[in-house]
Amino acid sequence: MLNLVLPFNNKIVELKPVTLKDSLDFYYLGDDLQTITNKLESFIVTKNLNLVEKIYSLFYLREECLGSLINLSEFAIDIHVFLSELEEVLSIEKKIKKNNFFIELDYPSNFSLYDNDETALIKSIEIDSEKVILSELNKEHKEALLNFIPSNILKEVRLFKDNNENNLKINFKIKENNYNIKFLSTELIIFLKNIFTTVTPHSYRQYIFTLSKRMHDISFLTTQSTLVDIEDYIDLYLKENEETKGVNETNLDGF
Repeated sequence: MLNLVLPFNNKIVELKPVTLKDSLDFYYLGDDLQTITNKLESFIVTKNLNLVEKIYSLFYLREECLGSLINLSEFAIDIHVFLSELEEVLSIEKKIKKNNFFIELDYPSNFSLYDNDETALIKSIEIDSEKVILSELNKEHKEALLNFIPSNILKEVRLFKDNNENNLKINFKIKENNYNIKFLSTELIIFLKNIFTTVTPHSYRQYIFTLSKRMHDISFLTTQSTLVDIEDYIDLYLKENEETKGVNETNLDGF
């Protein structure tokens, strides 16, 4: 297990390493957002994190297990660009009281499966002294509760979203061009999936082929070792081969 201390609130997060086999699994995941989200969150052992805490944890995990360089179709970027952007997270928590409704707003708890769903910013709802945490509800119960909220409160939620627009996205720059990834966007899920898809079936077979020259049983490596570990093993193997080759050539010269 890996332990991370979040720089913006000192919370300790326990994470499960992403193995070589896990990275290959991302290649086959497809485009179903819920399936991708389940896979991403399966590496976060600590529960009850908000979305910003989850995102930072996943970026950290990506660096530790798969390396810091992200190669995308149009550009390459270092993961520290995103980590540094998230090192200082402002508190946006707000409480709204309207009649017998008491609503707490904050960063989303979960990844958004729909674009611009401002209701994801509702952390809790209290009605007549009965408080409900929305992240603890299933989809049906959550929708039923949200349908019960008066329109004037939903207007306040939309205003909260608009006022925190810059806090609800990751800003970054590549070659003088500005980009952003919004928290309330399905684009975030796809982006995270892409940066964890570092192994293809072809490259996976190449890793297996190279490692099998050094050891007979490598199944434990693919399921227990990260890509960073595997590449270190291969570098050591190639270095050992070069050294052995040099010794053999020296012996032949002496002969």
